[in-house]
Amino acid sequence: MSMVGSLISDIDAIGRPNSGVLTGNLVWLGSYATCKTIPDAHYCLAPDVTVLIKNGNKSTVIPYIEWGLCVPTACGDEDVGFGFVDILELVSDYLPAPYKGIVQAKVNGVYCAHPSKWTTGPIITL
Repeated sequence: MSMVGSLISDIDAIGRPNSGVLTGNLVWLGSYATCKTIPDAHYCLAPDVTVLIKNGNKSTVIPYIEWGLCVPTACGDEDVGFGFVDILELVSDYLPAPYKGIVQAKVNGVYCAHPSKWTTGPIITL
């Protein structure tokens, strides 16, 4: 697969906001199946991302975002957590005034899929 093709697959596997965010559509899972087809990548899920939007003295909290991401296998759970925060805060820098730079994020746990160390025999037994 070419580098461009791989990049497109990576982007396609990432969870992203869909319509209905204001009505509670906060599950952005991406594609686990697509991520599994990408060499040297694994799927990670942050099931509890909280975003804080500050506007003067007023704050709005968007809790319980579930966000899936396809990342290089070299990235661990902690790396992905830091990456989520960095992405959200970076995006806020490009929002129009008065919203510029006012987004803060907190990731409460990240879980990355790892190949099973179990063979078929023990799995069937369980």
